[in-house]
Amino acid sequence: MTGWLTRDLSLIVGSRVLRNFAAGFLNVAVSLYLVEVLRYSYLNIGVVFGIASFAAPMLTIVFGFAGDIFGRKPMLVMGNSLLVVSCLLLLAERGYIDIVSASVLGSFGLAGGTVGGGVGSYVAPMQNALLAEKAPPGKLTQVYSYTSLLGGMASSAGAYLVNLADFQTLFTYGLILSAGSTLVTVFIKERQGRQKIRLGKISSGGAIAKFSVTGMLNGFGQGLVTPFFPILFHSVFHVSNGLVGDAMGAGTLASSLSMPVTPYLAKRLGFVKMIVVTRGISTLLLALFPFTPAFTVAVMEYGAITTTRMLALPAQQSLMMGMVSEAERSSATGINQASRLLPSSAATFLTGYALDGFPLELPFLLAVPVNLANLVLYKVFFGREKASP
Repeated sequence: MTGWLTRDLSLIVGSRVLRNFAAGFLNVAVSLYLVEVLRYSYLNIGVVFGIASFAAPMLTIVFGFAGDIFGRKPMLVMGNSLLVVSCLLLLAERGYIDIVSASVLGSFGLAGGTVGGGVGSYVAPMQNALLAEKAPPGKLTQVYSYTSLLGGMASSAGAYLVNLADFQTLFTYGLILSAGSTLVTVFIKERQGRQKIRLGKISSGGAIAKFSVTGMLNGFGQGLVTPFFPILFHSVFHVSNGLVGDAMGAGTLASSLSMPVTPYLAKRLGFVKMIVVTRGISTLLLALFPFTPAFTVAVMEYGAITTTRMLALPAQQSLMMGMVSEAERSSATGINQASRLLPSSAATFLTGYALDGFPLELPFLLAVPVNLANLVLYKVFFGREKASP
């Protein structure tokens, strides 16, 4: 693992670890804060998370293009600082607008969790582009895998803090950690003289379009269910906040620990077969989840769902960086993230409405055919591509 961990890669990964540690408890705490302290209905929670989900694609596109134009490092510093502002708003909360603003800047409730870039997804374009720039030749999938591993372990550890502190203390910890993450990025050295993006002529448009179409289906399927897992654990099984944090942390830990397997599976099975198999299993488990009778079994299913869904992510990121121009990597990631997050926001609104008046099983059952269609398109679009450039 340490063979690829250069100074700049260490700083990028270190910043991500600090941010993800904060995100691990913030994402759970904010959801529970809306239920327990502010007493919001599921519909109002859906509105809060939905607005954040609608804003996230805009922020992601802006940061993605700005990273290719003005530099990935300065935009990463700016992006990390938004979580600092979000935590300040949570600490000074005076009303609905403060909560909505904090959720927008922190991207709380977004599908994808912390391993997939849900929280603060607008930093992903710069992170991915910088990781691709700094990775040793032939090691990009490995770099993405271990970065996701370390970030995911940090997120999992963070989720367990929900057991140990009240909401205001957690928001204070989030402020300190996000400030540290921002400070670390200041010391990254970005390569000078890099070719700049040509906004009037995107040379990687075809590849970006393919990833965007699959991202739309992926985002809609995740948005139907993912942001509401903490609330469902709490409301359906009537467990404590600490156990909800444990459940979310266990799922994040399971998915992050699986990441080092990705390079082996990508080489052994090929990109398409790996993603079809792993995400096919995740889809099957998702269909079974709402019918699970016991909390322990539900936690195991949740861990398996997140693990099998996230396994292909490092190979997918590596594949995209290999298919797009070096000058357009940040923009490509931004567009791909936006294409996932915008449908996710629509699905989040739908789920918030459904949980107030329709059977609990409905969002999960709707997600199944959407996820299956996504797998079909992966085979059509990327059947002849290599798993890792």
